[in-house]
Amino acid sequence: MCHPERRAVRRPEAEGQFSNALGLLDEPSKLYLASLIERMRTPVDYMYVYILASDIGVLYIGVTNNLYDRVVQHRMKLNRGFTTEKQCTKLVYFEIHDTPGEAIEREKQIKGWRREKKKRLIGSLNPPWIDLTLFLPRSDEDLDV
Repeated sequence: MCHPERRAVRRPEAEGQFSNALGLLDEPSKLYLASLIERMRTPVDYMYVYILASDIGVLYIGVTNNLYDRVVQHRMKLNRGFTTEKQCTKLVYFEIHDTPGEAIEREKQIKGWRREKKKRLIGSLNPPWIDLTLFLPRSDEDLDV
């Protein structure tokens, strides 16, 4: 099903943001991120564990089956709670899991870690802590269905 409000339309300013953001990542991070995005383009229902950050570094760890839509929900403040109160809107890390159980276990594991370990995890994919939402497929048209 196609969601018109989510059509992937790249505006010139968005292209510039994408290029600038990509330029901030080191080569291993670019390759790993590319492999994650490629996996997201397959017609499989994955689960995602993700980390959002605020401008002052507050972290939120969550799990979802639709990463792009979930980040948009956080940004639009559709669900009142921690992310709304602490303004956690920047996607700085995510993982892909095959089953809900796997993803929930991993979410719990990461939530139990000390802040420094969470920061190292984010740095393993995204050393400059850029907003990874720019790289996510945004509509069913982006998928190889």
